Amino acid sequence: MKTVTSKNVIPHHSSVIAVNIWVLDGITGAPSFAVGVEEDPSRYGDKLKTTKDTTNIGMTYHPVTYYHDTPITIMPNKNEFKSGKIRVSVQYLKPQGSWKW
Repeated sequence: MKTVTSKNVIPHHSSVIAVNIWVLDGITGAPSFAVGVEEDPSRYGDKLKTTKDTTNIGMTYHPVTYYHDTPITIMPNKNEFKSGKIRVSVQYLKPQGSWKW
């Protein structure tokens, strides 16, 4: 199974509330997919439909803090992705101190 990794990342020292997806172009090659991060590939959704206009608001049970820049992973459930397009957005809190990170 080939996992796709996002170009944009969850910024370091951020607490994630939700990761949202929207299937812009129907996905082919896999019957469904999961959204998460490397250590938990389905943290923000699993068995999501591959049809155009599918959306998901992947709520975190409790805010999860990432201490390093962390990409989002999109993993097919069975087979491999052949085509399709997904938009991903991340809702997070990033505290700021009086110093520059």
